[in-house]
Amino acid sequence: MRDRRVAIGVVAVLILSGCSAMRERRWSYCAVAGGLAGAAVGAGTAGGLVNAYEKNRSDEHTGAAAGGGAVVGAAIGALLGHVICDPT
Repeated sequence: MRDRRVAIGVVAVLILSGCSAMRERRWSYCAVAGGLAGAAVGAGTAGGLVNAYEKNRSDEHTGAAAGGGAVVGAAIGALLGHVICDPT
C-alpha cells in the first residue's frame, strides 16, 4: 500500500511540474467551474464504485473514497478548465 502511495505521489509531482508554462496564464472562472464539476464527478464515481464493488464496505470506506475522488477530480477539472478556456 505504501508503494502505491509513493508511486501516485511521484506521478502527481511529475504531471504538475510539467505545467510550468501555465504560470503565465491568468486563472479565471473556467478553472473554478472545471474544479467544481471535476469534484462532483470524482466524488460520485469513486463513492459509487466502492459501493458497487466492495463486499465488506462501511460508510467510512465509501466516504473516504468519495473524498479522495473529489480531491483528484477537482484538481484535474481545474487544470483542464484552465488550459481549455482561461485567457492568456
